[in-house]
Amino acid sequence: MNELDAPSAERPELCRALPQRNLDQQEVRYVVHPLHAQDLYLANQIIPEGTFGLEGEAVAAVGAYALKEGQQPKTQVFLLRQTGPEAAKRAMEKLRKLRSDWGDELLQEDPQVIFRVGEDNFCSMALKGNLMAAVFFAPDRKAAVDLLDETLRRASE
Repeated sequence: MNELDAPSAERPELCRALPQRNLDQQEVRYVVHPLHAQDLYLANQIIPEGTFGLEGEAVAAVGAYALKEGQQPKTQVFLLRQTGPEAAKRAMEKLRKLRSDWGDELLQEDPQVIFRVGEDNFCSMALKGNLMAAVFFAPDRKAAVDLLDETLRRASE
């Protein structure tokens, strides 16, 4: 019975890189295989398998954030560490194309890609080396950008 009282293992480095403010610690996920990504709720539509290229050494961390009182769904941060910069870029290009195909309004392309998905719903994405980060269900554009920037800054430290 004492084994049940043992401390939990330390979270993987990529999970610890997620911004901590407003993070729901119970909703942090480490994704090491495409099957683990199937039940992630990152959009109001299905993100096809293979979009992020989660194979080989690629891994991701996902965290949920309540940025507004009673916010549902919560803002999601997806942080992908790909095998190299080109693989990260391909993942972001696939996600960008998917959002465009869904008819989301492209607001900005550089340095971050920002989409308005609906009222009080923004998606942002950006690259830094072999890292790709995306924010889903942000309640406003500023939150989408700030959380994205903080995620990439923390992950690249």
